[in-house]
Amino acid sequence: MAGFDAAGADAASGAPEKTDTELADKTQAYRDVYHDAFKLAAKLIEADKTKNSADAGAAAGAQDAQDGKAMTDLTDNGPDYQTAYKQAYYAYQKTNGTYEQGYAAGQADAAKGSQEQTGDTFGSKSNAYRTGYHAGFADTRGNILDTNDARIRLQTAIRNGQALIANHASEYTPANIRIFQQALDAATGLLNKDNATIEQLAQAVTDLSTVAATLTKPTQPVTPTYPSTTPAQTVEMLTESPASGIAYVTAQAGIPLYSDKETINQIGRTLAANSSWKIFGQVTNSAGTIVAYNLGGKQYVKASDVTLTNPVTKGTFTVHYSDHPTWGIAVYNGALKVQKIIPAGSRWVTYGKKTINGQDYYNLGGDQFARADYGSWIAD
Repeated sequence: MAGFDAAGADAASGAPEKTDTELADKTQAYRDVYHDAFKLAAKLIEADKTKNSADAGAAAGAQDAQDGKAMTDLTDNGPDYQTAYKQAYYAYQKTNGTYEQGYAAGQADAAKGSQEQTGDTFGSKSNAYRTGYHAGFADTRGNILDTNDARIRLQTAIRNGQALIANHASEYTPANIRIFQQALDAATGLLNKDNATIEQLAQAVTDLSTVAATLTKPTQPVTPTYPSTTPAQTVEMLTESPASGIAYVTAQAGIPLYSDKETINQIGRTLAANSSWKIFGQVTNSAGTIVAYNLGGKQYVKASDVTLTNPVTKGTFTVHYSDHPTWGIAVYNGALKVQKIIPAGSRWVTYGKKTINGQDYYNLGGDQFARADYGSWIAD
């Protein structure tokens, strides 16, 4: 192996390859090994130079920044490569944006009520910036919509309570009405606070519903009844009790809301198909059968109009973002927090479809949701 070692030493030192004349005192086998080894060593040295070149470092740094990757470990690369990599990485981020910058911009647009940016409106912004933007926009807009919805629920509950006092106060004991009025006043005060949280608003609705359920009528003397030729109307005794869960609307035409547990008086509002609603109470008849659900604020639906089981939409979802078909898309959890990016063209089994803040999402399983309009879906 003397020829091999000599060739390696010459190539490493930068010396030119020796000629056969210079190796005349060596055997032919030595010379053959020397020449082959020198060529191999020269290629390896050149490859190592390329690997550690400034151009290679700059290209890798820009690509990693564009893809939103963390800066890679540069321990095995040379100083020129490391310097160029870092300069390109930071320069790209400064020019085209980081995930954090995109997230902040998305939050700002959502807070202003601006339209969410898509496609070409991003200009040359990086994939990391775009992903961050959509996440920030979704998080902020989701909070805004959730808060508005909670305010509407509380406002409806307050109006129903005010109507109860205005029209039926005389039917209940003064002590009960006084307590209920105090609960209404507290709820109204909370509704007027701009900084009221979703949790506080929802709790106020629950409190009103709880107090309303405790209203009792004064004991009335029993009035004797006498035989009559008119058949007596049978009124079924219904009992309301606290309950929890989610009611799902599957009827494509939607279902009506009622103001009474007997589900006789509609309040003029229809719950949309494929929507879901939190349950605060259940109404049972004398046989113990659930006939209605209280969705908060004395808003009832017939039990026969909803299902407590999330309707499953089984099929296959294929990622296709029409504005940029080569892009992947974000996968969110139920709170619309970005969990990961899935690549264009990838296919995923769906386990349901859910509407979140007015946008349809396919359930990919394990609290993972993808926007329905960012791909195509076929049933199994």
